[in-house]
Amino acid sequence: MKKGPLIGFFTGERLLNLVVPLIFLFLGVVVYFYLPHIERALNNTIVRAVVNMYDEITDNAINTLQADAGGKLIDGLSTDRELYEKARQVLGVVVGSQITYLFIIYRDSNVYRFLIDLSRADTAQKGEIFIPTIKELEILGKIYRTGKKEVVYHQDTDRIGITLIKPIRENGQVRAFLFMDFSVGLIQSIRNVVKFFGVLSLVVIGISLTFIMLTVYFFLKTVYLRSKAYRDSLTGVYNRNYLNELLNFIDISSYAIVLVDIDYFKKINDTFGHEAGDRILREVAQILKKSVRTDEDYIIRFGGEEFLILLKKDRKKTGQILNAIRRIFQNIRAHRFIINGNPIKLTISAGIYDGPVKDFEEALRKADSALYRAKKEGRDRFEFYVEDSGFPYIVQINEIVEKDSIIFDYQPVVELTSGKILYLEALVRLKDTRGYLLTPDRFIDTVRDTFIYSKISRKVILHNMDILKKHRHITVGINVLPSDISNESIITMLLEQDTDLINRTVIEIVETEEAGKYRSLIENINLLKNAGYRIAMDDFGSGYSNFEYLTKIDMDYLKFNSGLISQIVDNNRSARLIQMVVQFCKEEGIDTIAEFIESPKIYSAVRHLGIKYGQGFYLYRPDRLENFLKPQMWLSTSVIQSAG
Repeated sequence: MKKGPLIGFFTGERLLNLVVPLIFLFLGVVVYFYLPHIERALNNTIVRAVVNMYDEITDNAINTLQADAGGKLIDGLSTDRELYEKARQVLGVVVGSQITYLFIIYRDSNVYRFLIDLSRADTAQKGEIFIPTIKELEILGKIYRTGKKEVVYHQDTDRIGITLIKPIRENGQVRAFLFMDFSVGLIQSIRNVVKFFGVLSLVVIGISLTFIMLTVYFFLKTVYLRSKAYRDSLTGVYNRNYLNELLNFIDISSYAIVLVDIDYFKKINDTFGHEAGDRILREVAQILKKSVRTDEDYIIRFGGEEFLILLKKDRKKTGQILNAIRRIFQNIRAHRFIINGNPIKLTISAGIYDGPVKDFEEALRKADSALYRAKKEGRDRFEFYVEDSGFPYIVQINEIVEKDSIIFDYQPVVELTSGKILYLEALVRLKDTRGYLLTPDRFIDTVRDTFIYSKISRKVILHNMDILKKHRHITVGINVLPSDISNESIITMLLEQDTDLINRTVIEIVETEEAGKYRSLIENINLLKNAGYRIAMDDFGSGYSNFEYLTKIDMDYLKFNSGLISQIVDNNRSARLIQMVVQFCKEEGIDTIAEFIESPKIYSAVRHLGIKYGQGFYLYRPDRLENFLKPQMWLSTSVIQSAG
């Protein structure tokens, strides 16, 4: 579970400070609510003990008197003065401070009369009529029927009064009744003890609640203070203070390190002001938060326009990190950023390190290195960190190539006036053992000038020739480096293809600074051109442009670099330069292609400049071949041939 801003708050000492009052609160509440039950249980126990005691004492007394009277106690008490006095003496021992009434009555015809009365108050004379209450009549009737004693309880505020009514039997019949009224005085003592513990439990509850409230107060105060200390006040995501503490509580090896940077953010600040820049930062932070898992991943504002994301790895999900990065970029690209009422195009770059992590700082440096490469390669992209291009990495790429783990996406080049496809540019990806797709910028520099690169070039050419054999109505563009054009075995392979395949292949030569090193370059290009291949000069304006190529190479298409095209809306110089080159190309019969048509504004500007063909996300994103095979999507062959 993800840890919030209270990392490290619940130490053993703080937990003890919270647990102890909770235990005392629990005990106090239990005692307070169970005291009435305890009081009743004690009362019942004491009452039963007292009743049993007096029952036994009176049984012994009656049995003694019965023995002295020869079994005729009732008649003897009426006629024998000596027995009567002895009965008063024997029963008098029972009478104490707790006994209010003690007397024996008998039934004379339809009335009850006193036989002997040892009560402490309102003593009746022998033979005096006893008038029972209705309740007492019911009890006497019951005793006549059952022959068993009855106990009646009378409870007031501080005492329990008890009436014990016992039958006196002679010859198996009930002849008389012994009444004894007494009270249990311990009840008030028990109540006092219970009351004391009740007050004590309330005190314990009060003190416990006070401690708990104080703990909660300090807890909430800590939440507030740590939230302020650990949250970036502008964006609401975590800050570097939080990162420093977080690293003590998570296994950093379980996370991929991602550094995200907003492209050209300084330009936004300088152009629109810091308030607009702050708004952009907040919006980007919210998009990042929505793009990752809130319960497992962390977003930290790491610098001015830089965010650090810790993505939790899931070994069961292949490509999970890659999917998360793609989701972030898709959400950024889909979001409409508005400044002063006008939409702006905002992009980000990202560097990712998802390899083994022993030291966070080292992993961070690797992610930063990947971010630097993403910036260097044109921004609006992400790069995974790859170890320095030593022998082990070359071996890994060779294994991928040997296993034919080469994947192709295709991106159309379209006629801007009709939207029809001129040709599909083949985009090469290598699928590594983790399921990640490596774009050419991640492996070309490593394997260039090695046999592995030549092997990749051959596989790319042969694969796309097979595609052209299967689909007779499409045209494919293949990217090659100047070194490929100077490679005699590659040229031979290209020249050996069927004429139909050659006529439907565009050779896109990537312009690089090393093009001038190859003396055979122009000669071989002309060989391919004469064989029927269409030639496109790719990345014109990338920084290595040589206008000499325009005069020496017999090309069909010139593709403007994305760096030039991306600036034509805001940079008049770029627009005028492109316009001059376009005019030159028209006069020389060379068709122009604009890369990086990413928005309606760029699309309109490109058309205004007279560029005939275009390529970019606004038109089509790279996708699988099958999504571009419908004949109605394509320019007719006759149109293409006449254009060439």
